[in-house]
Amino acid sequence: MFCPNCGKAVPDGAIFCKECGARITHIVSDASTPSASQAQTPQLAAQEPALQTPQWAPSTQTPQQAPSAYAPQQTYAVPPSANNKSKRTRTILIVIIAAVVLLAGGIGGYLVFRNAQQQAAAQAAAEAAYNEAHTRHAVVFKVDAQGYADATASKIPVHVTGTDLDGATVDEGGYVDAEGEGLSLLRGTYTVTVVVSPLTSDGTVYDVPSTSWNVTVGDDVEPGATVDATAQPITLTVIGDITALTDDQIARIYDCAVGSGMDAATAGTYRDTLTSARQAAIDEKKAEEAAAAAAAAEAQKKAEEEAAAEAAAKKSACHFECEYFSLDVPESWAGKYYCDETAKGMPALTGWYNFYLNGKSAFTITLIGAGPDRVVGDAGVNGWRKDIGKTSMGNSTSMACDNTDYASYGTSYDELMSIMNSIELK
Repeated sequence: MFCPNCGKAVPDGAIFCKECGARITHIVSDASTPSASQAQTPQLAAQEPALQTPQWAPSTQTPQQAPSAYAPQQTYAVPPSANNKSKRTRTILIVIIAAVVLLAGGIGGYLVFRNAQQQAAAQAAAEAAYNEAHTRHAVVFKVDAQGYADATASKIPVHVTGTDLDGATVDEGGYVDAEGEGLSLLRGTYTVTVVVSPLTSDGTVYDVPSTSWNVTVGDDVEPGATVDATAQPITLTVIGDITALTDDQIARIYDCAVGSGMDAATAGTYRDTLTSARQAAIDEKKAEEAAAAAAAAEAQKKAEEEAAAEAAAKKSACHFECEYFSLDVPESWAGKYYCDETAKGMPALTGWYNFYLNGKSAFTITLIGAGPDRVVGDAGVNGWRKDIGKTSMGNSTSMACDNTDYASYGTSYDELMSIMNSIELK
C-alpha cells in the first residue's frame, strides 16, 4: 500500500504515513466475497470498522482497479493536506508571478524614470546653454567730455543697431554714464551712435558727434565677461553758441534724461537752467551784433570820410584855378605839375599860362585881350592850338601844345584833351 500524499510505501492497515504524516483513509469494498488479502486480516477488519468519508472530503473517488491476488481492491479519497499543498503551490506561484510582475514593473518604471531624468537633464542642460549664450555682456567705453560728470548730468543717450547671435535685428536705445558704463548687449555685431546731449546742471550742451562706434560681442567672450570698447572713446565737445538750440531739442534732451533714470524734478530744474542759459546767450549775441553793426557803421563812415578827404586832396592837387578859368589835370599828375604865369601882362595878352609836367612844358593856355581884332593864332609846326572860347569879359582863350612827344614828359594826347574839356571859363 502506498501513501496517497507522498507516494511512499506504508504497511497495510496503517492509519498515518510515517514519511509525511498524512492520514491513510481506507474504503471497504462492497463485494460480497472477501478477497484473499481481506481473509488474511479478519481481526483488523473486525477491530477497525470501515471509515466513512468525512463531510469535507471530495465526492470524487479514485477509480477502482481490478482485484489483485496480492492486494485488496481499495479506493482513496484526496486528503485535506493534499489540497492544502496544492493551494500553497498555487499561492507560491501567484506570489512568484506577482513578484516577477512587480519586478518587471519596477524595472520598467525605473527605466522610464531614468529616461525621464535623462531627458530632463538634457533639457535643463540645453536651457542652461541657451541662457548662458543669451546672457547680456556689459560694454565699457571711454568718455571724453569736458566738465561731464554723473553727479551733475544725466547719462549719455545712445542708439544701438545691429544683429544678435540668433540673427535677429537689433534696434534699441541705451545709456552710458561718465565712466563709460551702462550698456549691455547679447553676442552679436552692433553700431552705437549718440542721440542727443546729456542734460547738465549748468546748462552746458554737447555737440552730437557724427562718429559711430562698432562693437562686436563674439562667441569667445566668457559668460558674464565685460567687453572692452575703450579703444573707441566717445568724445563730446561743448557747443559754444547755444542760441540756435530749439525748444524741441531741449524737450528731447529732457525726455532722454528722465528715461536714463534721472529724477523728473531734477531734470526739470536742469531744463529750466538750460532754457535760461540759451536766452542769456541770445541776448548777449544780439548785443554783440548791435555793437558790431555800430562799429561797422562807424568804420564805414570814417572810411567814406577819409576817402572823400583823400579825393578832395587829390582833386585839390589836380585842380587849377585862376581869375579867368579853372581846369583839372589827371590824378597821375598830382605833385608832378605846376603852372608858370611869367608871360602874364605881355602886349595884347591878358594872360599866358604855361603848364609843366615832370619839368617839361606840356601845354599853354593863352588869353587874348577883348576886341574884334583879337584872334587866336595857330600853333607851331610841331604842335597844335585849339580855341576854347571867350571869357565873360570877352577874352579869347585857347590851348596850345608845342611838343607832341607826349611820352617824353609822361602824358598823352587823350589826357591833354581831357584837360581841355575840363576847362571852365569865367
